[in-house]
Parts: sequence; structure tokens; C-alpha cells
Amino acid sequence: MATRFANESTPGIPVQEKAGRIKFGRVQTTQAPVEGYTTIAAAGSTTADATVVPGYAVVKVTGADGTKGVRLPSLETGSRITIVNSAGSALKIYPPTGGSVNGGTTDAVHTVTNPGGVTKTATTFVYISATAVYYGA
Repeated sequence: MATRFANESTPGIPVQEKAGRIKFGRVQTTQAPVEGYTTIAAAGSTTADATVVPGYAVVKVTGADGTKGVRLPSLETGSRITIVNSAGSALKIYPPTGGSVNGGTTDAVHTVTNPGGVTKTATTFVYISATAVYYGA
């Protein structure tokens, strides 16, 4: 699989070429995450209005204040995505729609805290299906 760069309407965003097809921009549902890094802002207070995480391998989240959150995308089984909480406050992380974190309740929130005043934490989620994710503490 070759990595190329997107056309001029989405500069710098990698694309994946697979079996002769080219996909531009971010990955689509149940795809592997795009290699790379992006930054998003946390928003909302429920799974319905949380910021949806784009399908990048590493995503830095700003604006966490203990009430705002992000929702993980649906990705291929075996995919990994790392969420970096760059704020000094807790970040709510929701599973993909209809999914679970660590075998918990469907669509239930997982809160990532920054212990001991650490300003940045990283949590890697591993997909055991398109909607079931696990992480290790």
C-alpha cells in the first residue's frame, strides 16, 4: 500500500492507495487509521454532541475542562488510535456510536484524567471490532 498526498483541495493530508483505489482526505468508517497527527478541540457533554475524532493514528485534543469530550471513530479490527489530552483537566472519551470501551456499557463515557498535575496524557485505544475498543491503564 503506497502513501500519497491529497490533491490541492486537501493539502498535506495523506491518502491511501489500495487495490487500485485512491481515497482522499481522512479515512472512512471501518478503515485503518491514517498515519499522522492532527489536533481537534473537545466539545459537547454527551456522545451525541462530542467532537468526532478523525481517523488519524494520533490525535491531540485541546479544550478539555472536565465536561467536554470526543467520540472515537469506527475503525478496522486491530487498529490503534492514540488520544493525547493536552489540557490540564479531565477529558471525556466516548466509544464509536453503538460501541463500548473496555467491555462497558454501550455508548458510556470513559474519562481520562491528568493525575498529579500532569498537563498531558496519552491513551491508546485498540479496536477488537469496529465499535469495541480497549485500553490499558
